[in-house]
Amino acid sequence: MQGNWFEFNFTGLKDIYGEARRGDLLTFAFSLDAGRGRVSFLVRTPQDKEGQPILNDSYAIIALDRSRRWDRYLLLGNHMRAGNFKVRIRSFFAKAIAEEVCGVGGDTTGFSLNAALADINTRIPHRLGGPESLSSLRAVRAVMGSDWSKEVDDGDKTHVLSFPRLTLPRRPRENTLLKLVGCDKPESEITELLEVLRAQNTTVAWSAFPPKSDPWATRPRRGDRASAPAVPQEPAESTHDFERGYFRAVAVLLRDVGAVTPEVRRVFEHGGRPERASPDDAALFTQHGLFGGPHE
Repeated sequence: MQGNWFEFNFTGLKDIYGEARRGDLLTFAFSLDAGRGRVSFLVRTPQDKEGQPILNDSYAIIALDRSRRWDRYLLLGNHMRAGNFKVRIRSFFAKAIAEEVCGVGGDTTGFSLNAALADINTRIPHRLGGPESLSSLRAVRAVMGSDWSKEVDDGDKTHVLSFPRLTLPRRPRENTLLKLVGCDKPESEITELLEVLRAQNTTVAWSAFPPKSDPWATRPRRGDRASAPAVPQEPAESTHDFERGYFRAVAVLLRDVGAVTPEVRRVFEHGGRPERASPDDAALFTQHGLFGGPHE
């Protein structure tokens, strides 16, 4: 330890970070076993207001799954050429790592922080994990609890309004897309949706209240203030909201492609129940022969 921190270079991040950068992916996560515990990493490259990456500010959130502790670290050094990802582990988190590796409440006598981090470094995957990455994102979110709101924009806005296409050089903000992580849907489906949104340069417009045009939204009771929901609302985990939004994203892809390609059909089949599609999207899908209508 140097004072209140210990420097370690996570050189094992080079391959997976490089793959993410080559694919313009600004957020990825992975989990790995560490002694008797389990550690999840969330690696992010922040964006400016236009959605452009701020490459020198990449950071990692390290979450200890069993001891429920986490910390955020700026990644120092030249990442792409030299493969340096130096972090300065704070003393309180070094103790938390010892507890995670040795077991919560276990004997930490003889524990070596450098040896533990070196072992973690060798276990870092070399390739991006697809749905496994989303599972790790959820693990980080669970450990962070209410602090997760710092990683997303407008945490109080949990209802999907629309999927607007952006004009380059503007790009979707990861702080907006990451809110989909909280949806109560399988990792594979959310991963598929995120891939579509990023590929189509499409973002998500969120609202604090269900949209009025949503036939499944909870309506305010008579006499209630219009600005407040009638009853406590479900968060973005609402299955109705997610399925309607998923079909809307597929509609964006279909309009862009103009035909039912294998990619469109593959994404469509993950969408959930057809009756959750909006009337406009249902009409588009009917036109292209994907299903007979919103209530088939």
